[in-house]
Amino acid sequence: GDIYDVITLADNKYGVFLGDVSGKGFSAAMVMVMVRTLFRTTAAFHDSPRLTLIHLNRLLSREMVDGMFVSAVYVIIAAKRRQIFLSCAGQSPPVFWAVERETTQVQLLRHTGMAMGLGDTQLFRDKVTELVFQMEPGTGILLYTDGITEAMNEQRQEFGEERLLEVVETSGHFEPERMLANIYGAIDLFRGSAPQSDDMTVFCIKCVR
Repeated sequence: GDIYDVITLADNKYGVFLGDVSGKGFSAAMVMVMVRTLFRTTAAFHDSPRLTLIHLNRLLSREMVDGMFVSAVYVIIAAKRRQIFLSCAGQSPPVFWAVERETTQVQLLRHTGMAMGLGDTQLFRDKVTELVFQMEPGTGILLYTDGITEAMNEQRQEFGEERLLEVVETSGHFEPERMLANIYGAIDLFRGSAPQSDDMTVFCIKCVR
């Protein structure tokens, strides 16, 4: 049920969409295909991730089967201005980090809103906020689905947000590929012989120059 997509927008901008469809199996896969199609349609109309998610929720609320929903985070990267615009719809809180000399500061972005597909309501519109970040070299944002933090070990303990933050903190000065490898490596070590319980998707965005 996980989905991610990267699109090219006008004026040297890029869109990064990451989502998670409730449920598993064939029905979740079919909804995922619909979400990707509708996302690409709505993203073409808006420069704002918040307005895109509001538009997408309106369309999904007409089509979703009762009891199903979609959580998502959408980021627009304005490369020329080194700015990132970010909105969440019930997705796991993204991680922002900044490397200052030898120290990495990490922060969970708790403005997560509510999931899409449950109704085109004023409550949804009120809860979806838009954050703006001025990115400098050494700063980055990590997007992920709940399969990362809810990965379980043999004792049914979850990997959790604190362990994720620790990996980001110790990996903030590395290139994105190394950070992703460290995250998956830490989860594999934590899980031990326990089976993977959910899809795991991570997307790393970092300003390098």
